[in-house]
Amino acid sequence: FELTWYEHDISDSIQAIDAQLQLNECVASGDPDSPFCQGITRTPTGQISSFANRLTNIGGVKTSGFDFNIRYASPDFGWGNFTIDWYNSFLDEYEEELLGQRNNIEGRERADRSWPEFQSNVLTTFYVGSWNFGWTMRYIDAVMEECTYAEFGLCSHPASGENELDATLYNDLFATYNFGGGRLSVTLGVNNALDED
Repeated sequence: FELTWYEHDISDSIQAIDAQLQLNECVASGDPDSPFCQGITRTPTGQISSFANRLTNIGGVKTSGFDFNIRYASPDFGWGNFTIDWYNSFLDEYEEELLGQRNNIEGRERADRSWPEFQSNVLTTFYVGSWNFGWTMRYIDAVMEECTYAEFGLCSHPASGENELDATLYNDLFATYNFGGGRLSVTLGVNNALDED
């Protein structure tokens, strides 16, 4: 059993501002001199002609949570044995300070990145003679994103302008054969065996 609690508070963290967030904040400010509008140039018709979201001191990141892991190895049953590795991550807080603004983004998705409040992975491996058979289940908790009217037309909560991405469970399978006492092995596998979106 393993329990790890963490709390990180990083001042003057360096990263690029997310492009979509920068555009949203620029538009929301209504001020072309806003720090969020810097680096965005437009044509006379209003189309974006260039975009520069370079690395910058965004302000800071504060995060905390804990991980709880269990590892088990069975005794030998004659036919072989098995192991179970179960990893759990609980995100309590993820706060990003961006040019003076604080945003809590735990449980959210933004620009193809997400900060789910809970994730869990279970890896079960069976050892039978020269064979290893493995099954991994990867669970990712539900997260919220901004509604994507224009791109995909997704909006489960129109009143708040948010769309919920459901919790997802992926199943991965593999089989390994070991030659020559384990000096050479061949593995075949499939990730997302049930074709989960």
